[in-house]
Amino acid sequence: MRWIVYSLILINLAVAGYFLLQPDTATETVVNSASNRSNVPALVLIEEFQRGQNAQKAAAPLVQRKSQAPNMVPINVPTEAKAIVNKASTEMCYAIGPYITSIDSGVMQEKITARRMTSIVKPIKTKRSDKVEYWVHIPPLDDRTNAQDILRQLQQAGMDSYVITQGELENGISLGWFRVKESADVVFDKARGLGLTPEVRAIEDSKTEYWVEVVETMRLDQSTRDALKAGNSSVSWQLIRCS
Repeated sequence: MRWIVYSLILINLAVAGYFLLQPDTATETVVNSASNRSNVPALVLIEEFQRGQNAQKAAAPLVQRKSQAPNMVPINVPTEAKAIVNKASTEMCYAIGPYITSIDSGVMQEKITARRMTSIVKPIKTKRSDKVEYWVHIPPLDDRTNAQDILRQLQQAGMDSYVITQGELENGISLGWFRVKESADVVFDKARGLGLTPEVRAIEDSKTEYWVEVVETMRLDQSTRDALKAGNSSVSWQLIRCS
């Protein structure tokens, strides 16, 4: 009896050892199935597939519009607007003149102001003839004392001259006016021989006329223009380009 018991124990131990030594096939099967599952495409419902297709179709035009740069569209300016611009750039105003002195033009300006209109006095330099005179002079010196010293030096050399006492050339020295360029050059060279720095300025035979321009052109009908002119035959109304 005892050996039977021992035999059963040994058999049980042998069976247990056999199973313990076998590899874990269940775990390996689970791992293999998981790895294989990653290569299998997931199932998608037909409704979900159709919704995805519709969304792609709706987004396609938006993507296409974003990828295309907007084209520059030229602005068509209306014909009426062009006409206004052209009129403004070529607008004409009435002006009366010429007046010989600024005092005379000032009197006309006061008459225009009395009629509650705005006016502008425009001095215009015009050629009187083709004649040109040449002025020889010494540029302005630092002060009157220096100018007097240079003047004495010129007079001792027998050169007619005088100190300029006003204007842009104040404290300069005038050496004379000449109608012939060669005569001016002789005086110029003589002054340079004294160590001075003379200049020659060509002065055209011109005069200044004064015209009075009226801003409110539409208010200047014929009767108003005649009333302002008051029978003065030396002046006339002219249409000029507005200032």
